[in-house]
Amino acid sequence: MKRYALAQIPFFVYGTLIPGQPNDHLWRGGIRSVETAVFPNGILYDMGNYPMLVEEEGGVVRGKLISVVNGLYEEILSRLDHLEGYIPDQPSKSSYKRIKREVTTDKGQRSLSWLYIGRQKQAQKRRVIPGGDWVLYAASRRGNIDNWWENIDTVHGLHNGAEGSGT
Repeated sequence: MKRYALAQIPFFVYGTLIPGQPNDHLWRGGIRSVETAVFPNGILYDMGNYPMLVEEEGGVVRGKLISVVNGLYEEILSRLDHLEGYIPDQPSKSSYKRIKREVTTDKGQRSLSWLYIGRQKQAQKRRVIPGGDWVLYAASRRGNIDNWWENIDTVHGLHNGAEGSGT
């Protein structure tokens, strides 16, 4: 049952949802295509064992543009929203915002996509990920990341605890 009508646009992912990263299992055979892409005007922050993208001019975030199989779109969207703590009916209470933004593929094509974006308040005093590339950054820390994600199914509680949800 559809809770809300959505355009079935691709997702730009930049962290643990990238194929080969700890949360790629959430796609469960629903990927139609994957392309390398960049999001301009964003900065990636190290939140411990996952990144947070915050919109900021002057940065570039590297990631993947993932198109989903039509018949699985709603199911996958629900899984991703759960992981990111996004509540469609209450976006102001969500850990991340799911918004539409344009990204550019490595072939130079522009594409409107869904992005999960954090709040600047949550990223304060966190380290900037050099070059906006989580995969390269996480490569040296892979063991720690895999162990941490074994018992986590959402980041929502991490952002609504002591740090607050911000706006």
